[in-house]
Amino acid sequence: MFRVLYAIVLGLLGGVIIHICVLLLISHYTRKSIWFQILQSSPPYRLQTLDLENPIMKTSDSLFRLATCYFHLTDEPVHITARGHVPFWSLSLYNAMGINVYSINNYTAPNGVLDMVVSAPIQATVFKKSIHMDTVLTVQNTENAFLILRVFRPSSDWDKRVAAFFASVNCKRIND
Repeated sequence: MFRVLYAIVLGLLGGVIIHICVLLLISHYTRKSIWFQILQSSPPYRLQTLDLENPIMKTSDSLFRLATCYFHLTDEPVHITARGHVPFWSLSLYNAMGINVYSINNYTAPNGVLDMVVSAPIQATVFKKSIHMDTVLTVQNTENAFLILRVFRPSSDWDKRVAAFFASVNCKRIND
């Protein structure tokens, strides 16, 4: 009987120690999250191209260049546009927890053009009729979101076109 009681007490004590360690490590791992890194890299509604030393870029294919933009959907929808021709682009939309909630690329976008509105459900009813027919409307039930725009760069000859494409990207509130 003593051994069973000893095992139960030891198990409970071990569980308490593990939970305390997890609670103390949360802040350490939060600082390493992609959302936190994007918040630190630029102000909201501004596309930030990632340099090759960025931890997000290090996990990506070296033939792609990446840019990020974060925004809030609490006030109004966000309009994301770009002009220019690159071999391939893809845009992934994430909520603040880093879960991919929407994805589009130049093969699935109307006419291969990046023209997208991200909206909260209530806002979508107001703005749905005012956006262009070829504009992709995605409704997301989140307050904060970020996007990662990936552009394929097959060789260094494409650097100027890729830079021009990134320079043309707008990530702004719909009424700005």
